[in-house]
Amino acid sequence: MCAKIVNSWTLRDIVAVSITPHLNSDAAIKLIGQTEDFERFQVSPIVATVSSFYTENHIFDDKDKDIIAEADRITKCCEENGYQIVTFWSDNYPALLKHIQYPPIVLYVWGELQASDSPAIAIVGTRRCTLYGKMCTEHFAEVFAKAGIIVVSGLATGIDTYSHLNTIKNGGVTYAVIASGLDKISPQTSLANAEKIIESGGAIITTHRPGVSAIPPFFLQRNRIISGISKAVLVVESAFKGGSLNTARNAQEQNREVYAVPGNINAERSKGTNKLISRNVAAIALSPEDILKDLRLGNETTLFSDTAKQALSLTATQAKILEYIDSEPIGVDKIAELTGLNIQTILAELLTLELLEVIRQLPGNNFVRFDM
Repeated sequence: MCAKIVNSWTLRDIVAVSITPHLNSDAAIKLIGQTEDFERFQVSPIVATVSSFYTENHIFDDKDKDIIAEADRITKCCEENGYQIVTFWSDNYPALLKHIQYPPIVLYVWGELQASDSPAIAIVGTRRCTLYGKMCTEHFAEVFAKAGIIVVSGLATGIDTYSHLNTIKNGGVTYAVIASGLDKISPQTSLANAEKIIESGGAIITTHRPGVSAIPPFFLQRNRIISGISKAVLVVESAFKGGSLNTARNAQEQNREVYAVPGNINAERSKGTNKLISRNVAAIALSPEDILKDLRLGNETTLFSDTAKQALSLTATQAKILEYIDSEPIGVDKIAELTGLNIQTILAELLTLELLEVIRQLPGNNFVRFDM
C-alpha cells in the first residue's frame, strides 16, 4: 500500500483525500497533481476555500475523525477482500470517465477492469420490465457482447439483470455499477449475479468505500458513473418518471450518445422511452446493429452475416409459420388455423425455430418472435 501513485502520494493518501468532506473531486485531482504529498496538500490554503458543490463521499459527521485512520481501514479491508482501489491516475481507470465533471478520485473494483479505452455501452431500464423489454434487452446485449463491447448496467432487477446475464451467456464482459460498498451488495440475488459477473471476467464498480450501504441519493450518483464509463446509453423501458431517465440526462450532459427503444404509446413502461425519442433526447433504437454502425463499433461484416445465414436457412414451412408470429403471443391452435398445417408439423417446426432463437416459447404453449 506504500507504492507511489503520483508525485510522492501513496494509495492510502489518495483514499484519504477522496473521503475528505466538502472537497469536490475536480479541485482535489488538480491539487494532488500540484502538490508533492498529502501533508503539503493538507496545509494548502486552497483546500480550505474549495467549494463543496459536488462531493461523492460525505462520510464524516464528526469533523474530528481521523481521516488517515479511516483511509488505513479502507485500504486494509480492500486488500483482505481482494478488492482493487483504482485511482484517477491508474492505467485501468476508464478513459471516458476522466472527462466527466467531477470524476471520482477512486473507484472500488471487485473483479477486473478491461483496458481503459475498451468500448462500453450502457443498457438501463425499469426494474418491472415487460416481456417485450426483456426480449429487447437480451437481443441488444447479445449483439453487443458478440461485438466485443462491454455492457454496463446497475445490477438491479429487471432490465439491468437481463443486460448482465445475457452478456455473460454470450461470452461478453459486463460491468455493474452499484450504489453501496462492495461488501454491502443486496439483496442476495444481486450478490449471486455479482459473483457470476466476476466469474465471467467482468467487474463490480462503486465510488463508495467498504461498509457503506445504499441509500436513495447514492443511486443518482451511480447513474452518472454508468453513463460516464460508457460511449452510449441505451434505455430499453422506462416509466414517464423512471430512474433510467436520470441516466439518460447524465449521458446527455456528458456528451454521450443516448438511444431508446420505442414502445406501445399506451404502455406505462414505454412512456419514458417514447418521451426521450419525441423530445429528441434519444435516437430511436431499432436494432443493435444500427447503434454499432452509428458509433463505428464492432465488426459489421460479422454482425450481419449471422443474421443473413439464419434467414436463408429457413424452410418454406418454417417461413410460413413465422409469418404469423410477432411480438404478441400466439398459440399453436391459432397458428394451425391460420396456416392450415397440422399440429404435429407445427410443433416440430416451432421447436426448430426455437433452437434457431427465432422465436421463444411462453407459458401456455404460446410463442413470440425473438429475432427482432
